[in-house]
Amino acid sequence: AKAASCHADCRLACDGRAGRGLSWSSECKGYLLSSLPGGGTRLWDVEAGMTIADFLCESLAGETTDVVAGVDRVFASLASDGHCRLWDERVGGVHPVQEWLAHRGVALCAGFSNGG
Repeated sequence: AKAASCHADCRLACDGRAGRGLSWSSECKGYLLSSLPGGGTRLWDVEAGMTIADFLCESLAGETTDVVAGVDRVFASLASDGHCRLWDERVGGVHPVQEWLAHRGVALCAGFSNGG
């Protein structure tokens, strides 16, 4: 049997280390969030093949383990330091709009509830 080949439409490169979390924006076509190895989150425009912004938390004492896109251009990140951080993409920068100690140890998955 002949092996199927796979050809990527787009390849996004960071610094060569593996990232952990990915989340597509449901509001902005082609926008993808990725956790950065070594900490932080990157927002990509996949259609343009470029980085839009990096969100690097000054207080992060670990690695970003997951990211999840929310609504109104807000997203959340989890880190191995036990913190959950809420970010507003329109604000950017190094300070999340909210941060709290959410868990002990490493959390690997985050999500938003539609239930209010």
